[in-house]
Amino acid sequence: MKITRGAFVYIEGKGDTFAQCSTCTKWEPRGKICVDPLDMMVLGSWSCCLYSPGSFANGERRKTMTPEEAGLYKGAVRCENCKYAYKGVVGTYCGLYGMLNDQLGDDFELDERIDPYGCCNAFTPKE
Repeated sequence: MKITRGAFVYIEGKGDTFAQCSTCTKWEPRGKICVDPLDMMVLGSWSCCLYSPGSFANGERRKTMTPEEAGLYKGAVRCENCKYAYKGVVGTYCGLYGMLNDQLGDDFELDERIDPYGCCNAFTPKE
């Protein structure tokens, strides 16, 4: 069985909805989320691997892990801001996924087509 992009926690964007804290069920309008410390201020433009699309649910927050354990990144993690994303003839593609497919094709079978508003844990900011 080959490795797919699920190994990179790829999260598809929807239209102009970004896979960021502000559109996660764990983020509340005052900027608090499920990481410890619970009083840590988190900006809506940040992102982590715990992303769950939707709106903040019934006023509850649950401490589950630290920001480091959640993979919290303080910045706009989106494919459109990643150095590996490029626009092709018929859409946006991930150069990292393409390189892994080309160089390690026996191990990887990654869908290289990405949504500019999506994100994954291989995000690398543009220089």
